[in-house]
Amino acid sequence: MRFLSALTAAASVALVSAQEAARFGIVNVTPTGLLSANESITIKYNSTLAQYQPLYVDFYLEGEFSNGNAAPNLLISRNTYDANQTILIQNATVPNLDLLGNVTYGLWAWVTYNQDGLTEIGGISSSSIEPLLETKTKTISCKDRLDARAVHVTSSFSTIMSDSESVASDSTSGSSSENETSNAPPTPSASKRRRQQRVAQQPGEMIVQTAFDAYFKHMASRAQTSTNIYSSLIPPLSAEEYADASSSFGPQKIQSELLVSQTSRASLFQRLLLELQEGFNIICYGYGSKRTLLNDFAIESCSYVGNVVVVNAFQPHFGLKDLLSCIEKIPGVDSLTLPSSSVENQSRRICDFFARPSSKQHLYLIIHNIDSPALRLSKAQTCLSMLALNPKIHIVASVDHINASLLWSSSEQSTRKDAQEVGVLAGRGFSWLWHDMTTLIPYDFELSHADRSSISGVSGSLRKRDAIQNGISTISETAALHVLASVTAKAKKLFTLMAERQLETIVAATSSGPVDDLQQYAIGYDTLYQAARTDFIATNDTALRALLGEFRDHDLVVGAQQGSSGEILWIPMRKERLAKLLSTLKTSE
Repeated sequence: MRFLSALTAAASVALVSAQEAARFGIVNVTPTGLLSANESITIKYNSTLAQYQPLYVDFYLEGEFSNGNAAPNLLISRNTYDANQTILIQNATVPNLDLLGNVTYGLWAWVTYNQDGLTEIGGISSSSIEPLLETKTKTISCKDRLDARAVHVTSSFSTIMSDSESVASDSTSGSSSENETSNAPPTPSASKRRRQQRVAQQPGEMIVQTAFDAYFKHMASRAQTSTNIYSSLIPPLSAEEYADASSSFGPQKIQSELLVSQTSRASLFQRLLLELQEGFNIICYGYGSKRTLLNDFAIESCSYVGNVVVVNAFQPHFGLKDLLSCIEKIPGVDSLTLPSSSVENQSRRICDFFARPSSKQHLYLIIHNIDSPALRLSKAQTCLSMLALNPKIHIVASVDHINASLLWSSSEQSTRKDAQEVGVLAGRGFSWLWHDMTTLIPYDFELSHADRSSISGVSGSLRKRDAIQNGISTISETAALHVLASVTAKAKKLFTLMAERQLETIVAATSSGPVDDLQQYAIGYDTLYQAARTDFIATNDTALRALLGEFRDHDLVVGAQQGSSGEILWIPMRKERLAKLLSTLKTSE
């Protein structure tokens, strides 16, 4: 069992007089007064401890900082308890406490004894802590767990000394500490300031690092961060560049049997077509892109039995009106009257056209990602339900969202198609059959609109905002060529003029700014206006803004205000892509 006694001191260690020490079971303490370096101390106990067979006594300093946190323990020496109940501390080394800052230290004696051949450690009850010597002295009562006999060994060998007194010592402890028994439980705490367990010390060590010290030592250095951002150093790839790059590296992709085996593929297509003709609509789920497989089904099977419309609902700018407008391009649909151009009336006209008894045509809708944000709206679901319940309109859709099935109630999913008459409003339902079409194909085409070097680029609205601020292109080369093919000859000349000026500025620039900071190569609106007048492209401001309007609408030209310089304009394409586009444009002329 361990008994402890304490000596508290601020900057030095002092012992109490022999008369005061005798009150707490200590017969004699020699010498009294301050404890200095390399000084021998003899402490003689009375016979109270003899019956507990003391083994050895550890003397060490334990302290706390001014904020109440525990300070590192400083071992002075370990001593064997002799038969005369006399403990002799020889050549005890006291560290320089001034180097540790504002720390209050106390001298503690830990007595380990053996009873009945077992080394025991007594527990400390907080209720047994009683003040015995004014307010600075506490008695720690350690109860023997074997026979519940209590033996009191009192704390406080000394009084608190002033902070101005100090004992300096540069030498290290020559005494070594023995390892305690491995099965001994942790030493109980002696007071509120001893919050942590005593740490076993290596021989020769004076200061033991606690978890408290280790934490602040680890947190002392500031984390190293960088101001370089990946998206500012590496320009984003276009959809074509990404497709070319991804196809040339990496291991062979794992593909489903539906894509490898022609027999399984033909059997699946035959089954899907039969289910559609029986009045069901099909919804496909599973990991991997299903776009290629469904497009092949539309070409190889559906195109021979009716009209086919393929919808890429995953596109960020897709809307329900785009779907309905595409269906209305089927010959004969626009011959029916349309009361208004609302999507409900468009859907009703399409349903009336295919519900006519004289009409033998069937419509096959292939919708990629029917769970896209544009088609989750209640109005969109109502219009799709009108089409899905038409006996001559068949829908094959894919979903990738994990909660896609929550878009429809159980009754809507199981509602069957009935014969419809022209002008009769059908109920809401889809008559879904679910098919697992796991292909394990990457979603390359579905994510081609996203900026892969920026997380915010996945959002179409954020990408448009970033294009204005950072000059990142939101239009591919192919789309740019389609836009340029639909504009007037003067608009093409204006774009060519801007592209040539921007390329010349990029080549001549010596700036080492970010790769995608194209705003620094912009041309002022006034400068562009003068150049357009010289080349007879636009003779007035109104004509120039009309030509630029088509390019602004498609994000092919972006602009920004620059203080007193007015508006500046630039093409959001980096040097290589813009040069390739300009070369293709000149070749086509």
